[in-house]
Amino acid sequence: MSDKESLAEQLKAQSDAWQAQLKDYQQRAEQAGEQAREQTRAAYKKAMEQMATTAPEVAKLAEQAHERMEQAAEQARTAYKKAMEEMGARAQEAAKLAEQARQRMEQAAEQARTEAKRAMDEMEAKAQEAAKLAEQVLKDLVSPSEKGSAHLQRS
Repeated sequence: MSDKESLAEQLKAQSDAWQAQLKDYQQRAEQAGEQAREQTRAAYKKAMEQMATTAPEVAKLAEQAHERMEQAAEQARTAYKKAMEEMGARAQEAAKLAEQARQRMEQAAEQARTEAKRAMDEMEAKAQEAAKLAEQVLKDLVSPSEKGSAHLQRS
C-alpha cells in the first residue's frame, strides 16, 4: 500500500470514528432533549395539578375576603348612620336647651322690668310722701313763726 492509500485509509478511519462520535453525540443530545421534554411535561403536569387543587382554595379565600370586606363596609355604614342619628339627636337636644335658655332669659328680663317698675313706683310714692312731709314741715315751720309773731303782737 502506498502512502497515499495508507493516508486515505487513516483519514477514512478517522472520519468513520468522527462520524460514530457525531452519531453518538446526536443520540445523546436526542436522549437529553427527550429527557428534558419529559421533565418539562412532568413539571407542567405537576404545576397544573397543583393549580387545580389550589384554585378552589384560592377561590374560597377570595370569597371569604370579599365577604369580610362586605361585612366591614356594612359595619362602617351602620356606624356612620348611628353616629349621624346621635349627632342629630344631640343637635335637637342642644336646640331645645338653647330655646329653654332663651325663654328663661326673656322671663328674667320681664321679671327685672316688672321689679324695676315696681321699685320706681315705690320710689315715686316715697318721693311724693317725702314731698308732702317736707311741705308739712315747711308749713309747720312757717306756722309757728306766724303764731309767734301773732303772739308777739297780742302781747
